[in-house]
Amino acid sequence: MKLLLASLISWLAFTPAIAVTQEEMPESPFVEEEINELFRVFTGFIKYFLDWIPGLGGAIVVVMIVWGGIQYITGDKEKGKKTLIAAVIGAVIVIMAYVIIMSIGPMVSPPTE
Repeated sequence: MKLLLASLISWLAFTPAIAVTQEEMPESPFVEEEINELFRVFTGFIKYFLDWIPGLGGAIVVVMIVWGGIQYITGDKEKGKKTLIAAVIGAVIVIMAYVIIMSIGPMVSPPTE
């Protein structure tokens, strides 16, 4: 009985909200332009972000290679090897990510005018 009463109360509470949302909104001539502008800003941000991320990854790889070399030379050969291997794997990941981004990016981005 309590479940039935709770269902009835919630149905009565949300029915007016459903009826209000079904009303047709007046069309604005600026909506499409605003959406296009928002899309341009968003894609510009993503493009800017994707332009400098591979460079940052490459810089980190160089630092890790130098650090691994220093570890290897100063006597901790095993730790240096592990760091160098991790840096090379990181370089491969950064390069593969860059290739994927550059090959898929033009397919999903709208043509520029």
